[in-house]
Amino acid sequence: MAVKSHKIRSKRGFQVVKNLTPMRAIRLNCAECVGWNWADVRNCEIETCCFHPFRSGKRPKNDD
Repeated sequence: MAVKSHKIRSKRGFQVVKNLTPMRAIRLNCAECVGWNWADVRNCEIETCCFHPFRSGKRPKNDD
């Protein structure tokens, strides 16, 4: 379920993002964490982060 609009921090200050889904919110959080360098989001090595499995914008496969 997407939020209609939400104010978030961005590289250029605050901005309003429309249709913010949980996966997009996680991805934007990861981008902020690594200084807005998208390549660093893909190459993140902090496996103890609760968002690490979701950083690519997809839900991880359940291997149960």
